[in-house]
Amino acid sequence: MMYWRLLLLAALTTLLACGSDDDDLTPDDIPGSIDWYAAEFYDDDCFEFVYPISLTLPNDSVVILTDDDDWEDIANYYITSPDADEDPAIDFPVMVELEDPDSLATLQNEAELIALIETCELDDDDDEWEYDDFYDDDCFEFVYPLTVMLPDGSTLTLSNDDDWENVEDWYEDNDSGDDPMLQYPVQVELEDDDQIITVNTLLELEALYEDCDDDDDEWDDDDFYDDDCFEFVYPITVILPDGSTLTLSDDDHWDNVEDWYEDNDSDDDPTLHYPVQVELEDGGGNQTLNSDADLEALNDSCD
Repeated sequence: MMYWRLLLLAALTTLLACGSDDDDLTPDDIPGSIDWYAAEFYDDDCFEFVYPISLTLPNDSVVILTDDDDWEDIANYYITSPDADEDPAIDFPVMVELEDPDSLATLQNEAELIALIETCELDDDDDEWEYDDFYDDDCFEFVYPLTVMLPDGSTLTLSNDDDWENVEDWYEDNDSGDDPMLQYPVQVELEDDDQIITVNTLLELEALYEDCDDDDDEWDDDDFYDDDCFEFVYPITVILPDGSTLTLSDDDHWDNVEDWYEDNDSDDDPTLHYPVQVELEDGGGNQTLNSDADLEALNDSCD
């Protein structure tokens, strides 16, 4: 999964910036595509691991990290193991210290870590905050009233959906890239069965987002890649969840993939037969993708 590489990148970036025993070390010396990932994919100002934590490397060896400096051991492994193309695996559960608000959280699995990382991501190109980006109102609705904490520490009490405009007005008047925070617990009403559930933490809210994505019955290629950002260089081969393959010769052939999902009950995404080439929009040239992690990272960079 790309997020292990993102975590590793934080260590690599520090290692490269601060120097090492080899003064000639550059990002190009790092094997595979690890240097491709941008630091903004992971905001280490958002949380810190509570050490020790344990990582399993592709060669099945286990490394115990006792502080931030020990990430250099992971970096050194990949620098000296050019054939290692798998990501390290973190051994759960782990504890993290959140920067805002200052609190501890226990992550039980990879999905919870991914959800936390996604909450840390900021879209620097989007100056206008919109509540549509804050929650999926096609999946659930908040039960009002609720209290929103703004980045300057002030609060707003919202009585209905229209009051989110007050939050948007604050962002129009203030230069902030931070999301607002909810005062937990909050209640939400699920759209599919009108059930009301209580959400106690930000992690639970993010998990609810993930469930909403998983419950989307209609697969769409627009959810698979951002065609406003890049285009595949055809032909490409798509591997479906049942192991069958489809060869696509142009954009129209994605309809064949959608037809398969209409005829089959599957929540799993298709995967591509790598490597594939993509053509970046705005004259960015061609780029080769070697894994699902590469594709996911490229999609995230387009947001």
